[in-house]
Amino acid sequence: MFLGLYSRSLNYDFVWTDRGEIRDGLIILPPDRIADAFQLPMLSGLRSRMPGARIPFQYRPLQVVAVSWIDYQLGREPRNFRALNLALGAATALLVSWLAWLLLRHRGAGILAGAIFAAHPANLENYVWIAGLSQALAAFFIAASLLLGVAFLGGRTSARSSVAAMASISARPE
Repeated sequence: MFLGLYSRSLNYDFVWTDRGEIRDGLIILPPDRIADAFQLPMLSGLRSRMPGARIPFQYRPLQVVAVSWIDYQLGREPRNFRALNLALGAATALLVSWLAWLLLRHRGAGILAGAIFAAHPANLENYVWIAGLSQALAAFFIAASLLLGVAFLGGRTSARSSVAAMASISARPE
């Protein structure tokens, strides 16, 4: 369902912050410096282009590593970057479905939860804009960690913990 809703965005051009971050290469590191993403702020390349400007400190190494690797391996076409976002969105929708199924012990509830996640308009920017990769990664890892936590507990949860888990999935870290 997720890919059916958003796959047409694969052919969109760069939009908004995608232009600076990806097209102009502000967050893309050369292949021999990709590991530097774990030591530098995301927009550190702006310091040399804009001396004296106040550059925000944003530490998002997984985003920088992912876009740098895609740029190096596949090229700087919007489709290449957006495919990763869409794959993360589809995987996250599946994790949400699985989590709801485990928590509520009802397959239909799991399918409904995944469908609601996939169709929710809050996902548009996270998965269609390339710059939304950090939120797409965060949602994926939040859902995966909650699923692992529930699996570790053997599915023994109360209604209160189920509501808390679902609320944390819908959170959008900035």
